[in-house]
Amino acid sequence: MEIKLKVLFLSTSDILGGASRATYLLGKGLREENHEVSMCVQHKSGDFSWVWQVNQTKIQKFNSLIKARLESIPLRFYKPLKHRSWSLNIFKNTQLISKIIKEKPDIINLHWVGGGFIPISQLKLLNIPIVWSLYDMWPFTGGCHYDEGCGKFVDKCGKCPQLNSNHLDISSYVMNMKKKNWEKLPITIVSPSKWLASEARKSSLFSKKRIEVIPHGTDLKLFKPIDKLLAKDILGLDKNQRHVLFGATGGTQDSRKGFQYLEPALKHLANQPGFNNICLLVFGSSEPAVPPELGFPIRYVGRLHDDASLAVLYSAADVTVTPSLQEAFGMTASESMACGTPVVAFKASGPLDVVDHMVNGYLASLNDIEDLARGISWVLDQSRATSLSIAARAKCMKNFDLGKVAREYSNLYSELILS
Repeated sequence: MEIKLKVLFLSTSDILGGASRATYLLGKGLREENHEVSMCVQHKSGDFSWVWQVNQTKIQKFNSLIKARLESIPLRFYKPLKHRSWSLNIFKNTQLISKIIKEKPDIINLHWVGGGFIPISQLKLLNIPIVWSLYDMWPFTGGCHYDEGCGKFVDKCGKCPQLNSNHLDISSYVMNMKKKNWEKLPITIVSPSKWLASEARKSSLFSKKRIEVIPHGTDLKLFKPIDKLLAKDILGLDKNQRHVLFGATGGTQDSRKGFQYLEPALKHLANQPGFNNICLLVFGSSEPAVPPELGFPIRYVGRLHDDASLAVLYSAADVTVTPSLQEAFGMTASESMACGTPVVAFKASGPLDVVDHMVNGYLASLNDIEDLARGISWVLDQSRATSLSIAARAKCMKNFDLGKVAREYSNLYSELILS
């Protein structure tokens, strides 16, 4: 029996960033399944009628800005600063909690709620079934969004290597606050990948919670193959060049995204015969003041804010490289593959669920520059371009179709409400 549900999404943003885009897409998919979905955000950039911003008045927006600034103050005591991707969420927001309760949803789905949006101490005030969709490791760490392999969240945080701390610190405080407030809270966790689910199960915070794996959905009506020569023509790209695509918010500066491995891998290829017609495409950021010297051209596409432009870009590329060291899932990889462009990634974390080695892409050994170069070379071999493209699209149609993902969430919601 199908049940029409009133679902409330909570997300820091509506469309800015990969996590927000995945959240919006899920909401869109659930609405197409006839559920009543609304999305409460801290920052609204789009014009979707079903998305509402909690801070409406100028005073409310000012107070939100002040709280965001206050949230960052404790982190300033740790030097050198290595915590760009940190959230504390330690300040209360009674207005937000009150508005959520007044909405009277059947179920609440938390998404990416960092940046001080959802107060740690106030989740327990919501006497409504809660599903928490993971987009990084923050929900079960002491504040970092990715632990960079430290593993302290398994027991307790403190003496944090990212904070260069040798004593009990803000990470210990945040972790203890989460344990105190969430230990008995009936939250169901949804991870987009087996890797992130495994990390959550190891954590002291979520080891006793129910954890399901449901991938991020891809809108296959939007992300679909476009004739490669036509796509290159639309973007004004040289049709005689082979284009390697790399994308990340923060572009080449975010070490977790792995450009420090891609750069030497491409330099290695530049010295090989047959690779004199390579061009690197970078999206997600503008050209840096001092661009790297690779031995072949680099074109910076900047930030693309609509899916149609992204689909053209993916289709124009001959290979997409996502050499992230830790990744919750791999939206760039799945969208690229949906457009028929194979992916090279490291054999670690989220991309393990997206890329099938030497079937629809290549999984290089983690941190192995030579193997990363080998993978790019292997995918660029024209003799296997068609088979890789067909297999990439097929993988997305089978596993990541937005309608399929929305139905999996719908079934989970119904089960939780009826139980």
